[in-house]
Amino acid sequence: MKQLCMVLLVLCSLQGFAQTDTKKHDDTSSIDGIIAALYDVISGPAGERDWDRLRSLCLPATQFNALMPNREGAIQYHANTVEGYIKLAGPIFKQRGFFESEVHRTVDEYANIAQVFSTYESRFEEKGEPFASGINSFQLMRKDNRWWVVNVLWHNASETYPIPEKYSGK
Repeated sequence: MKQLCMVLLVLCSLQGFAQTDTKKHDDTSSIDGIIAALYDVISGPAGERDWDRLRSLCLPATQFNALMPNREGAIQYHANTVEGYIKLAGPIFKQRGFFESEVHRTVDEYANIAQVFSTYESRFEEKGEPFASGINSFQLMRKDNRWWVVNVLWHNASETYPIPEKYSGK
């Protein structure tokens, strides 16, 4: 009986590892998978995010960059490493919900690289009204039979910078 319990315990443990490996593979086996995983990991109600999952999508040197207007309206460039992004966004996500969803995507792919323009809407509640929209530019690389995030650059839409029709999904 003791041996049977031990075998069941080992099988359950292996099943958990297999699910984790499958999830990681699903996250990185296709462009659809890695983009969906990126949106999924940053979206959710107030609380902690799965930062290890985000790290698993990215290369060690991956950058998270934003182009944002300053108080005078001039566009400024803000760069962060993955860890810098986590340090900046983590406390905000702990305090309030943030849901970002893709509304349109264009992909240019060559050999082992892909450039993805992903039009997004951001909400504080999953079914709430968008408070922002814009375009995420994801630079991806296929290496070791999976996709990696090399770079993320986003720009919020505004009156000065509306979403171009070709990226609107309409």
